[in-house]
Amino acid sequence: MTYADSASNGTLQRSRGNASRSAAPHDVYRCSGEDAWCAIAVDTEEEWRALIVAMGNPSLASDERFTTRELRITNKAALDAYLNGWTALLTPREVESALQAVGVPAGVVATAKNLYDDPHLRARGMIVQVDHGAQFGKIPHAGPNVHLSDTPSRADLPSPMKGADNDTVFRDILRLTPEEEAALAAAGALR
Repeated sequence: MTYADSASNGTLQRSRGNASRSAAPHDVYRCSGEDAWCAIAVDTEEEWRALIVAMGNPSLASDERFTTRELRITNKAALDAYLNGWTALLTPREVESALQAVGVPAGVVATAKNLYDDPHLRARGMIVQVDHGAQFGKIPHAGPNVHLSDTPSRADLPSPMKGADNDTVFRDILRLTPEEEAALAAAGALR
């Protein structure tokens, strides 16, 4: 269902997860390893033929349940079971590499650890080391996600330590006198 269909016909949208009404296979598939998945999206007949060759089963093209896109969509459960049998034997990167090499859209469903360790993201400055001084040392931190040539972002400054900006807030913003600040501290209002 599309937004336009809902708006004009009052059709209620139903969740489809990663499935598509216009492509099959089109989902995430379990791979070898703990919580390991790869997304595969086959939209064209060319991609379908490339997929079954990459899977090592070109005879699947003659299976009458899968000879057209419409039949693959109709028989999604059977098709997904077959794909899950193949992907379960490989790591997500192996599935991604095998399919991308033949022009089939596929991508690893990354975990936080995958992203943290990703050499491309590190090279792009998406994870930086921020020096938090003697108390904590260098800590990995999310880098800027946008890189602009005229107005570059920075992510190399540590977060202030607890109380680091108290003097600025109390004296410059709140304009407390030292006596007022001491009274608030004695009352337990400042920590």
